[in-house]
Amino acid sequence: MATPNIVIQEQAGSRTWQYDQGKVTATRTFKVWDSANVMGSALETPYEVRQLFGTASTGVPSTGVEPWHLPEAGDLFPDETDVYAQSYAISREPGTDHWVVVWTYRNAEYTGGAQPAEPGYVEWTLDISATFVDRWIQDPIYPTGGAVSAVEGANIITGGKQVDIQGVPLSVVRLTTDILISETVASTGGPPAIYTAARAARGTRNGSTWYGIVKGKALYIGCNVRRVGVNLYTVQHRIQEADDYHLIQYPDRDSTGKIPTAERDGKDRAKQVLWRQPFPKFSNFDAISGNW
Repeated sequence: MATPNIVIQEQAGSRTWQYDQGKVTATRTFKVWDSANVMGSALETPYEVRQLFGTASTGVPSTGVEPWHLPEAGDLFPDETDVYAQSYAISREPGTDHWVVVWTYRNAEYTGGAQPAEPGYVEWTLDISATFVDRWIQDPIYPTGGAVSAVEGANIITGGKQVDIQGVPLSVVRLTTDILISETVASTGGPPAIYTAARAARGTRNGSTWYGIVKGKALYIGCNVRRVGVNLYTVQHRIQEADDYHLIQYPDRDSTGKIPTAERDGKDRAKQVLWRQPFPKFSNFDAISGNW
């Protein structure tokens, strides 16, 4: 598209500004046209107008009006530091060759990626908490990656401080982070393909460091899929990170079901405490979704 005569001009007094509870919405209105006024030479469709985003006039109207720069997504509102161009509307003035472009700005940083309700949009929600759980040994040495030699555990717990009294555990702090990742995906002809990957990964732990979480501490619980458009779905993934690798402590018992004890630190305590890993399998969390 040849554009030697393209004029871009912001409309005088068109700027608006709205502030509501910390949220800013502002607009700027531009007119765009071909000053040569030759039909078919340029600007026949909204697509051709969009190709001018981020550029300035190549032609200057006879009135001598200063040529304007047509914004693109992520540009700042004039004289502001945190209000960004986010969305736009394009229309043609009836009976003319002039196009009207209205840009909407908001005080949310534009990242260049998908926006809410668009395929590829991702949103994270974190719930960082501390709870109490029953433990026989406090601050133990965890097996590498939280892996034990058998599902029921054959590894005797080492390190730390034994805190049970005659085999009765004590409540100690457990640190967790519940992670919800919501993403928007497009799919035709049935559930999105991510459904298959999620089913395969549920009940597994991260097989390598994932977003700073070391191997074995993050557990993929599963996801729910909700249709929000004709071919559009919202997928919400549930993951929990735990400082104990999701391991469970349990005392060894004799044939009668009793917990043998031995004196330690002046108290009778469980003679042997072992690990149980209810989630022994690992998976590649990066393979669950290409969006995160």
